Amino acid sequence: MTQQAARDLAVNLEPCRFTGSDDLQAAFHMARSSRASALMTLEDPLTWLFRSSIVDFAASARLPAIYSAEEYAQIGGLMCYYIKPSELHRMNVYYLDKIFRGAKPADLPVAQPMNFTLSVNLKTAKALDIVIPKDILKRAEVIIK
Repeated sequence: MTQQAARDLAVNLEPCRFTGSDDLQAAFHMARSSRASALMTLEDPLTWLFRSSIVDFAASARLPAIYSAEEYAQIGGLMCYYIKPSELHRMNVYYLDKIFRGAKPADLPVAQPMNFTLSVNLKTAKALDIVIPKDILKRAEVIIK
């Protein structure tokens, strides 16, 4: 899905996969050598485990970056766009209720989250010499100054 979105926007997307700290350093090297102009992470347990290293790399490489959890902005990430935790909890409770009442999980419809939060770290933007457009700031629910 991400690759298709990149193609639709005529953006060259270079995945940097890693399975541990050694691979992470290789991924950072790949991003530098390919002269990446931005960074986007997809959330999984491994990116979460190395979140500080990833945020530090983006800062040292002076890459604008967007992440998928608010904690990244709290530790210095530029922007985060994520599903509100309350939305995830609501969806989980909905599914649990249906399953406990006898529904087969395979028969339940797939739900798409509808409520997302945008966080912007203005300190990081300033350090990267990036001006965040006012339209984006208006949409941000969390602004770190």
